[in-house]
Amino acid sequence: MANHTNFSGPNNFGLQLGQNYGSVHYSSNNPDEATKLKDAVEKLFITDAEVDREKVKSAKGQRVPGTCEWIDKCATYTNWSERKIPFLWIRGGPGKGKTMLSVYVTEQLEQRSRGVDENALYFFCDHRVDTRNTSTAILRGILFQLLKSQPVLQSHIATRTDSMNSLITSCDALWLLFIGILHDPARHPTKCVIDGVDECDEECVFCFFEHMRNPFTDETYIQSPFFQFLVVSRTSVQLDFLPAIDLDSSTNNALALYIVRFIDYRLERVSKLKGFTPPFRMRIREELVFRCESSFLWSNFVVQSLLRKKTVSDIELELMMFPRGLGPLYDRLLLQIEPQHRAQCATILQWAAWAIDPITLPELAVVLGLQASPTILIGQATRDQVTWSEPLVRLEDVGSENTKIRVFPVHQSLSTHLHTLVTSNEADFRLFAIDTDRVRVQMAQACLDYLNADFSKKYFWKCKDAVEEQKYPFMANATKN
Repeated sequence: MANHTNFSGPNNFGLQLGQNYGSVHYSSNNPDEATKLKDAVEKLFITDAEVDREKVKSAKGQRVPGTCEWIDKCATYTNWSERKIPFLWIRGGPGKGKTMLSVYVTEQLEQRSRGVDENALYFFCDHRVDTRNTSTAILRGILFQLLKSQPVLQSHIATRTDSMNSLITSCDALWLLFIGILHDPARHPTKCVIDGVDECDEECVFCFFEHMRNPFTDETYIQSPFFQFLVVSRTSVQLDFLPAIDLDSSTNNALALYIVRFIDYRLERVSKLKGFTPPFRMRIREELVFRCESSFLWSNFVVQSLLRKKTVSDIELELMMFPRGLGPLYDRLLLQIEPQHRAQCATILQWAAWAIDPITLPELAVVLGLQASPTILIGQATRDQVTWSEPLVRLEDVGSENTKIRVFPVHQSLSTHLHTLVTSNEADFRLFAIDTDRVRVQMAQACLDYLNADFSKKYFWKCKDAVEEQKYPFMANATKN
């Protein structure tokens, strides 16, 4: 007997089929009901995955040509790509190029899915963004993409008796919706990439991946088109039950080869200097490869520093001063901050790394207690403070106004490193350390001081007004932190 049923009717938003893993396709000739179904799908929207991917590319820079193609020749990845295994885990330490690899893979999957009956889904997690750091967010993100890609599957929402509010806020309700779609024989083969799972909390990992073990061994799933997941994260996430590609492995010769290609590409910009001979280039390349420990992030930091040098002698001297490994490199960059700016820069780093919402330039001005001078506007003064903290912080411009420019740590690994400095014996490092309890108290005190100001009582309920937000830029942040 077939395990799917087509139902047509004017009004069936309350239809419930329990554990029927077949296919119930709701269709209606009533435009109002079709509109309701479409609206219900739209309410699943939580973040635009394509925009999120573009933000990643803007923040990290364009991918160096030829640095990710090695994955296409990796046997483990090929097994996943050719639908021989449902799961794959790409794991590695900070700076190993994981996210750029995710960008490459998702773009390739999208390209291959065009014109064929296949769904390509992806989700980029971000621990700083509420819409990108929970299991509920992940499920809503991939469900929305899937239902938009293959509208016939939207009928599954009509079979749910949950209120729409319950559906979009409950991980369990979303999971049941997902399972129903997972077992629908009308669903096209689907590949899904989830990047940065380590940026979500442990509950997310448990809820999402522990739940997922059973459906992929269920007979009804095996009879359905493939649904495959590729998970990209640090090794700290406990996904040892999955087949894996380890970017930290010393046997990953392909990655080492593409590190060299990455370095060669970056060095092209300094190769025009007088004296940059082939032997000199080989010497610089060998030192970079030796010191970077297969870290794209380390290589990029150092090459950017070398680009500012005017002579080959300066380049050689500068390179010899950079330590091996990402942690020691962060230490060196911290000590390069001018002593008179370190206290302010430490505050910038702590807020950039720890605030619940990414801090904007006007908010940062309040935190730092900056005032405009007769000749320097407050916005410029704030940007100057951020400049003193570079390259350890970056600005993300999501609009043309300062209110839309946010300050981030250059990489999540910097936040982790600042936590390790708590135990440092050197006072210069302890200044930058993120002692969780101390930083929380300092941030809470800054928020309370702002809220206790006389004007805050008057304007507290107007903080969502655009004009009031401009007058009191720290209000929204203070009420949340």
